[in-house]
Amino acid sequence: HPEKRVRSRIKPITETKSELRCLIDKDLESLIERIQDLESQRTQRPVTLEEALMAMAKLFLEKKDPIEKAKRCHEREKVKVTTPANEMKAQVANFSARRKIPTPILRKVHLRDKGQCQEPNCQEKRWLQVHHIKPWAHGGGHELNNLLTLCFFHHRRVHSP
Repeated sequence: HPEKRVRSRIKPITETKSELRCLIDKDLESLIERIQDLESQRTQRPVTLEEALMAMAKLFLEKKDPIEKAKRCHEREKVKVTTPANEMKAQVANFSARRKIPTPILRKVHLRDKGQCQEPNCQEKRWLQVHHIKPWAHGGGHELNNLLTLCFFHHRRVHSP
């Protein structure tokens, strides 16, 4: 019974670092690996297990901590002051928003492509990008059938001469 031999603990190693030791089941291991993939995708660099755990902890507290919820509510209640500079920023943001793939469409692409590069024989789940089959610059839109999930390597290969 390995569960009886391994005791869960956090042991201080230095002033700023501690060692975390515990047993986890395969389901949790898969979840943590998925979080590592997603955090690597978000940061555009490989993340360590420590960084993945930090991202998990921060997100959990951001979403579940009553103090953080109260801060968000307070921020929403503040009235935004409209100035010419703010209006100019809004116009620039509006142009960028038209070029940006709408979130509902992105979600459908992620579901359809299962968060994995769609190049045949590629199993990459990190460094993913959404590719316009008919380029945006040539009139391609954000329709689901014009979008494809590719890893950075295959996306770059598609666009290189």
